[in-house]
Amino acid sequence: MLGQRNIALSGNWEKIAHQEDGNFQFFINWKSNFDTVLKDHLKTAHMSMTCLSPQIQNELIQSCELEIRERIVQKCKPSGFYSIMADETMNVSVTEQLSLCIRYVDSDTCEVREDYLGFVEPKEVDAEHIANAIVNNPEKWGSLQKLRGQEYDGASVMSGHVSGVQQRIREQCPDAPFVHCKSHNRNLVVTQSCKDVRQIRPLMSSVGQMTWFLCASHKRKTILNSFTGNTKLIDDMLEGLQNEEEDIKLLKKGTDVSVKCLCETRCMDSKSRHGFVTSYKLQICSCFSD
Repeated sequence: MLGQRNIALSGNWEKIAHQEDGNFQFFINWKSNFDTVLKDHLKTAHMSMTCLSPQIQNELIQSCELEIRERIVQKCKPSGFYSIMADETMNVSVTEQLSLCIRYVDSDTCEVREDYLGFVEPKEVDAEHIANAIVNNPEKWGSLQKLRGQEYDGASVMSGHVSGVQQRIREQCPDAPFVHCKSHNRNLVVTQSCKDVRQIRPLMSSVGQMTWFLCASHKRKTILNSFTGNTKLIDDMLEGLQNEEEDIKLLKKGTDVSVKCLCETRCMDSKSRHGFVTSYKLQICSCFSD
């Protein structure tokens, strides 16, 4: 349940109580109110035998990881072929990680699926070690000979046609061509447009400054909320517009509108983009209506 809701298991260690004050510990204590066996175990078992330590919690998480990955691999095998997607990312501990995803056709539903397989920590962030990390893990999970595609960003380390990651993998899997990630492609187009198009360049700067101006002060944010929560003001601004339009419906919510910060990578789904533009329509109208 905690994993499905993306809630952390561990918490702070209470020295006086000599136990962890985390979500997992709280859930077990709550569950013991309805489970007599678990309640007796927590009361009678020695502290080293309760199986609630952070080490045990990590082992439980790893067991879930292995089980989930094994199910994904078993679903992928009947499809015959698959492609791999990988991207580098850095976690909060400044550790470079390689996220691996697999793309295949579900033999039961005939739908294309993209499933996350896990993080891999390459020894180095050069093309050789990244390629080895990508190749070695699929070999553990299935046949590398069924690989029919690679999708990465456009960095030379990944996309280089001489000694890049994609070329090193193609030497082992000639039937796995490289495809530039569409999300990264779109990101590059938007970024370059913001820099080169004269009409857009000041717009992005103005939107960023307005976001900072409205969010950096609690007083200013409270004033903004008083305008966005004014349903009469919103109705007056939207008078004469077609109510069935989706953006109009969002604007009429009023109190649900909040200031959105600019996305650092500018990679977002259509619903997020629509909500971002809609909220700024209302904020601009509210700020200049009084």
